[in-house]
This record gives sequence, C-alpha cells and structure tokens, in this order.
Amino acid sequence: MNCLNCGKEVENKFCGTSCQNEYKGRLNRENYYKNPKFCKCCGKIIDFEKRKNSFCSHSCSATFINNTRQPLTIEEKEIRKCKMISTRTKKGINFYKKERVCKVCGKTYFYTQGLNTKKVCSKECSEYLKTHYKEFLSKESLNKLQKAGLKSVCKQKEKRRSKNEIYFYDLCSIVFKDIKHNEPIFDGWDADVILEKYKIAILWNGPWHYKQIKKNTSLKQIQNRDVLKIEKIKNSGYTPYIIKDMGKHNKKFVEKEFIKLINNLRNVRSGILQVS
Repeated sequence: MNCLNCGKEVENKFCGTSCQNEYKGRLNRENYYKNPKFCKCCGKIIDFEKRKNSFCSHSCSATFINNTRQPLTIEEKEIRKCKMISTRTKKGINFYKKERVCKVCGKTYFYTQGLNTKKVCSKECSEYLKTHYKEFLSKESLNKLQKAGLKSVCKQKEKRRSKNEIYFYDLCSIVFKDIKHNEPIFDGWDADVILEKYKIAILWNGPWHYKQIKKNTSLKQIQNRDVLKIEKIKNSGYTPYIIKDMGKHNKKFVEKEFIKLINNLRNVRSGILQVS
C-alpha cells in the first residue's frame, strides 16, 4: 500500500503524521476554494489563511464600518467623552457645560466640568499666563512664594558652605562672642557670618558670584539677588563686608582675610568701616 501524500510503500494510509497533516491541509484548501468566502467590502476572495474573517484586510474592515455607521449626534459625542473620562476615575462624575471667566482677557467661555480644568479661553491667553503668572497672584500667595524661595536658598546655602568659609567662621568664633552664620535676619535674607556687636554682615562670595560656572544657573540672576541682599542688609542697619574667594581650600588665604577684618575693625571711627 502506498502513502496517500508522498507515494511511499507503507502498511497504513500515511508514512507519518507530517504526511498526514500535509495531505489533510491540502484537501481542506481545495475544498475551501470550491466554495470560497468573499470580502463584504470589496468582494474579493478571502485567502484560505484568513477564512475565519469577514474582510480581506483591515482597510476593508474600517471602510465597511465607516460606511455603515451613522454619524454621532452632539449628545452622543458628549456621552462618549464622559464615559472615557469616568473609566479613568474610581467614582462616577456628572459632566456638564459650565460658564467661566478667562483670567487674562476677562471673556466668558464654556468648558465641560470634570473634562478639563483650563482657566483661560485660548492658547494666546495660556501663553501669557505662563510668562506673567505673578500678575494674577494675590499678595498672600506672592509672600508665600518668596518665603518658600528664601527657605530653599538658605537650605542650599548651608549645604554649599565651603571649607574656607567654615574655617573663617571658626576663627571669628574664637575672637567674637555675638556671632551667627547663615541666619535669615535681614527681612528673610541671610549672611555667611554676622557680627552682632559691630553690626557687620560678612558675605563670603565664591567664583559663581562673578562668572558662569554651570549652564543651568544664571549668573545675572545670582548677581541681582546679591544686590537685593546688600540692600536688605543696609536697611536693617548692618554694614555689608564682602570677601571674594576665587580659589580652592587655602588656610593661608582665610587667615589673611581674617587678619584684614581685624585691622579694619580697629579703624572703625564714628560708625564708618573700611570694607574690602
């Protein structure tokens, strides 16, 4: 007896399972093309491999659905949007149109509550709000922002204290009794070393106060902040004393600056201090 697929002599109908599967597959393919299935959209014969589908391709499926689908009404579109949003939330929310006044231009516009949270009517107003947001904040909010900014500056300042600055403070603490460091006593602003008896606020300025060190930091912003700090120190009745430190850790440099400070304090006459 010969194999029905390859023709080899065998005891049974097939010489193995591979020949049996190949024979049955070829028979099923021939039977399918005797009575094939046609695409609902273009009418072409659907391939044997896609015989379970109703369309020959994804494009035909999309075209057929778009042609048979009726256009959605405005209410159905709103309901669909609400369903999409409600699936992202744990609790169901009622969505409806609500009137709001634009913060920038003052025009009235409508928005869907729960669907968007925009506080302006257009992209132009949105861009203006991003660049001029301080104009629309209350005095309390501005004060909170300033205090938060000063607090972060003080924390960063404490972390960035250089070895030279710490050594200078240690030398001052041996000679002077009423001494502080990095305390924001000048209307929220601080100084690196504060001599209470002489009403002197010492600012130990590193190289980042005079030249661009990092790309992310603005030299102009740092210098503007220094000018504002000096004004606050003067308004508080203190004399600003600036020490320019452009090098690395150097004890001799620190000791030299400390001696210079002592000599300047000896030259105090009628509340006038010769500062460096």
